[in-house]
Amino acid sequence: MNRNSLPAEPAMPDITPADDDPKFMELVLIINAIIRAAVPDTNDADKLVKQVEASIRVNWCWLRDDAGAEIWASRLSNNKVIAYWQKRGHIPAAGDPEFNKLIAVAQSVIDPNVKDFRDAEELVSDVSLKICLHWYMLQNNPLAEAWTRKVSRRKVIDHWRKKGAKLPDNFLGDEDVEDPDLGSPPGLGGDLGDCKEQLPGNWRRALELRFEGWTYQEIADEMKVPLGTVFGWIQRAFAQLRLCMTEKGYGPTND
Repeated sequence: MNRNSLPAEPAMPDITPADDDPKFMELVLIINAIIRAAVPDTNDADKLVKQVEASIRVNWCWLRDDAGAEIWASRLSNNKVIAYWQKRGHIPAAGDPEFNKLIAVAQSVIDPNVKDFRDAEELVSDVSLKICLHWYMLQNNPLAEAWTRKVSRRKVIDHWRKKGAKLPDNFLGDEDVEDPDLGSPPGLGGDLGDCKEQLPGNWRRALELRFEGWTYQEIADEMKVPLGTVFGWIQRAFAQLRLCMTEKGYGPTND
């Protein structure tokens, strides 16, 4: 062997997911369910889905074996949805003082009562998304802080219940605190109620909870079904809902 010659480089492993890879298909289902449930315009939703799908492919080398891949894909999708509605003025822009004030309220409830800072960050992120989804009703609303505090307390209660641990003393008596319902997100009015009534019961319930800002895991826990079932219900429900609304003259067609 020539001393000056170099051995052939080993072949790089294939880090691009196959379209039929089970985990990749599951992540694609997740991002479709999140984005299409929040963005009624078919063309806009398609663009956002493609953007997140491209990010999944780029990061596949670590996502394929990471237990947190679903959370990563969900948060990226939620961020895309938030940015989408921010551009249209339906939810607060980054740095909005009123929005930041509500986030501070959420942190004041969650941080002292959730020991793991990663769990606390996730709960605050969930409340942030819920604030964004209901911004059209919370903005300039004198009850916004009370609403945020109540939602945050329910998040903490659910967190401790899932851990099988005792509630903090200052939460005793709040076990059945209700999560306020401020309606549906922007862009889904008009004949929405009639279209929702046409959905199968489980699909409709899952979709309504998602519209109220519940996370997919919370919906799965509430309805006592696997997480993947919830994703499937919501994706199929929104596809049927969108078709119904299109037939009634709302939104673009997707020929």
